[in-house]
Amino acid sequence: SPIHEGFNVDKLLNGGYDEKLERVAEQFREFGKPIFFETCREPNGVLGAYYGGFGLDGTESLDWATIKSNRGFNQFNPQNYKNSDLYKDLGNPDICDGLERTIAAQRYYYWYFVEQKGLTNLSFETMGWTSLVFDPPFESRPQTHENKLFASCQNTTFFFEKLQGYYDWISLNWYLSDGDGEVVVNTTDEEFVDAFLNTLNIVQSFDSTTPILITELGMCSFDPTKVPSRVDIGMNTIKQIDQIVAFSFWGRGIANCLLTENGGLDALLKHFNDNKGFYKSCFTLSDNTVYGDDCPSFSIGEVDGLTTIDYSELIPSIDDDSDINFSNPNINDNNTVIDDNNAIIDDDDSDINFSNPNIDDNNAVIDDDGDINFSNPTIDDNNAVIDDNNAIIDDDGDI
Repeated sequence: SPIHEGFNVDKLLNGGYDEKLERVAEQFREFGKPIFFETCREPNGVLGAYYGGFGLDGTESLDWATIKSNRGFNQFNPQNYKNSDLYKDLGNPDICDGLERTIAAQRYYYWYFVEQKGLTNLSFETMGWTSLVFDPPFESRPQTHENKLFASCQNTTFFFEKLQGYYDWISLNWYLSDGDGEVVVNTTDEEFVDAFLNTLNIVQSFDSTTPILITELGMCSFDPTKVPSRVDIGMNTIKQIDQIVAFSFWGRGIANCLLTENGGLDALLKHFNDNKGFYKSCFTLSDNTVYGDDCPSFSIGEVDGLTTIDYSELIPSIDDDSDINFSNPNINDNNTVIDDNNAIIDDDDSDINFSNPNIDDNNAVIDDDGDINFSNPTIDDNNAVIDDNNAIIDDDGDI
C-alpha cells in the first residue's frame, strides 16, 4: 500500500525480495517456535484502498483503478512472473486485479518459506478477511465500472477458493460497528450477524474443519446505549460456532469501541460468568484487573522496592517431577534463564509478556521481572538447583 513505500507484489513474485526473505527464513528457523504468518492485514478492509495493487506493474491504488483510469481488471498476468505455474489458475479477466495479487502474494510466501526453505514452524492464515455490511448491496446498485470492481474485490468465494492449500488457520475479522469515524450507517444487530454468517457459510463451503481465529472482534456503536447489545449478540453468535476456537478483541476510541466504556465490559463479563467453563480465557486490563476462569491465583507485594509474588497457591505446579528441564540451560541478553524446552524466555523474544505473572506450557512459574522466585529451593530430576534468591544452578555449576 502507499504506506509500504518501495514494496509491491509484482517485485515479490519476480524474486525481488528473495535475498531479504532468505535472511528472514533463517531467523524464523533459528527462533524455532510456532509463528503466525500474515501476508497482509485485512485485504478487503484496512488494506481495501490498495489490495495487492493495480495497474500493469501493481503499483496503483483502487482509487486509480475506479476513478482515474477505469481499469482494475485483466492487468494481472501470471505469465509475467517467474514460477508462473504457481498462479496459473489466476489472471481471470473478470476478477479484481488487486484481489488476485493478494492471493498470489500468499502463495509465493508459502512456496518460498515452506516448500523451498523447509520451514515447519510457520502457520499461515487467511489475513483477517472481514465481513462487511453493504447498503445497498452491490447487486442492487447501478452496474457501473466502479461498482463492478468494488464487488469483485469483495469476492469472498474467489478469495477462499484460491487460497486452498496455502493456509493452516482461517482468520476472519468481524466489526459490529456502524461507522468508521466519518460515515455513520444505520445497521441493525441482525444485519451484522447476517453479514458474518454469510461470510462464514462461504468459508465453510470450502473448509469446515480448519480452526477459525477471529483476529479482530469489534463490538461498538456511535449510539453508546447499543454497545452492550452488540457485545451480547457478537459473543452469543460466536459461542454457537464450534469451528471458531479463538478470538481477540479490537477497540479504539472512535465509535465507542473501547470495551471499558459504555457498559461493554460489564456485558462481556456477564457473558463469561453466564457461560462458566465454556471459555478457556484469562485476560488483563490496563489497570491490572484480571478476568477469566483459568487465571492463576497469586498475590503481589513489595520488598526493598522490588516486586515479589507469593506463589503459595501454585506450588503444586512446581515440584521435583521435572517441571523445568535445565539439561541445556542458557542465559539471554537480559540475564533471563532459558531452558532447552524454552520454558523461560523474556519478553524481548515476544514469547511471554512479563507485565503479569504467567505459567508457561511446561508449568514454569514466571514473575513479572522475568525471573523465578520460589519460597523454598527445589532440585529437579536433572539436578538443577533453584533457590529462593532467584539463582538457578545446573548440574555443571556454570550458572
